[in-house]
Amino acid sequence: SPTEGDKETEATKYLLLKLTDQRFEYRWKEHEESRIEKHLRGTEMDDAAIRVKILDRAVQRYLGHEKYGAGVKLPPNLETLVDAKVLPSAQLLLDPWGGAIQYDLAGKRNQGKKPEIWAVTKDKKLIGNWPEKK
Repeated sequence: SPTEGDKETEATKYLLLKLTDQRFEYRWKEHEESRIEKHLRGTEMDDAAIRVKILDRAVQRYLGHEKYGAGVKLPPNLETLVDAKVLPSAQLLLDPWGGAIQYDLAGKRNQGKKPEIWAVTKDKKLIGNWPEKK
């Protein structure tokens, strides 16, 4: 019989709390605090931005998980998040245009503090998890 350490990790579940034309509010099922994101329903650009944010948080969750990252090990690629059941589906790794969301461990645009995650639009614009230049 499996021991406690052998138990598989369940996929992260998100609860949708509120979705309007301007606001997307959700929380992880196991946490009490909610997250609020700006949202303009119906645009592919906003869909891509939401996916990038979810993936960014999933990477941080993996990093902090006692079985996987334990605070020191980042996932080598985004597929690792699905394999580790931090994400429920590989569909989250695709952008709204059907391409793969990109991942770079070096994180140069994030000053090396965290990996870069981004989608590329049809017109080659990047939607990423790095700070906007002013």
